[in-house]
Amino acid sequence: MSKIPHPFIAETMRRLKSQPDVVRAKVRFIHLNHTNPAQDLRTTAAQTIRATGFRVAEQGERVEAARIQRETRKVQSRVLGAEHPDTLMSASNLASVLAEQGELVEAPHIHRETFEARRRVLGAEHPDTLTSANNLACVLGRQGELVE
Repeated sequence: MSKIPHPFIAETMRRLKSQPDVVRAKVRFIHLNHTNPAQDLRTTAAQTIRATGFRVAEQGERVEAARIQRETRKVQSRVLGAEHPDTLMSASNLASVLAEQGELVEAPHIHRETFEARRRVLGAEHPDTLTSANNLACVLGRQGELVE
């Protein structure tokens, strides 16, 4: 799983466009960068997503996503180990969803833990480590903190 990158929304929509309406209607985009215009349901980006039969997750769905990601991280930590790449990917995803929800206390804590673990396990120049550094910098920036 750690080898599968997060595809862009446009790429996911392209790959799934031939699926029946009922399948596309089940897709919810939940992992959006804070600068992604699709987060605002009034934007052209969000309207395009809906017009093609997909949806951007609303707050309640993101809360459910965070609950599922917490549980996934807990199980992966127990089964695979706390520093397994898949466990760290789940931690990163959880922190990103929390940040999207405005949870700017817990999100940076998890992003920092993930960044430090990836740096130890994967090395400072690994793409996942660099993604973690970027995620941490973004959430700290949202808090108004100076980035290390």
